Amino acid sequence: MSDFKERLAKLMKERNFNSSTLGEALGYKSTSTVLKWISGKGMPDLHKIQDLAKTLDVDPAYLLFGTQPPKQYATEQKLGQFLEPNTPYGISPEELIEFYKWKANKATEEAQRANLQVERLKSTEVDAK
Repeated sequence: MSDFKERLAKLMKERNFNSSTLGEALGYKSTSTVLKWISGKGMPDLHKIQDLAKTLDVDPAYLLFGTQPPKQYATEQKLGQFLEPNTPYGISPEELIEFYKWKANKATEEAQRANLQVERLKSTEVDAK
């Protein structure tokens, strides 16, 4: 699956869109634009690629090039979608994401320090024998 029209057709099928429903979701009054994309006779501009990617819940890079985003980006995107309706006390989803990233980094740092201590203890035991 190497070109835009094939990826678009595959995503539309997977997400139960036809040219009419996709066109409607993107704000088009007729299906002609979407049909041009599917047939390979036209390409959306970059702004529409963004809208199309959002509607189909994929990264724009996948639509354009067939590449998947890095796993962390996809995870952050999904986390943001989950947090948005559940954001308490006026804290933005971005602030919560940053907090959880900070917390994950702290946990990683603590694990690395613990591993270093274990390695030091092991080397001390070996030296003592």
